[in-house]
Amino acid sequence: MYLPTKYVPSLLGNQGYTVHKTWARLLPQLQQDNMLQAAAPKIAWLRATLHSTMNNGPPATTIMLTAPFLDADLSNHRSQS
Repeated sequence: MYLPTKYVPSLLGNQGYTVHKTWARLLPQLQQDNMLQAAAPKIAWLRATLHSTMNNGPPATTIMLTAPFLDADLSNHRSQS
């Protein structure tokens, strides 16, 4: 998600931030700068992420990254190297 440059330093960290921590850091800054209207799509996305879960699991907006399984073509390609 695009974030205005002004707010990026408050969300830099090698451990990352949960949605709750992001909400707690970003919302007060947006309120202070009177940017709630301009940032409405971001706020709506964060709000949906905070409240939408898949059977008490990760938020519904979580992107699941998976590695491709080893199929015959990939196996043949790797064995030729």
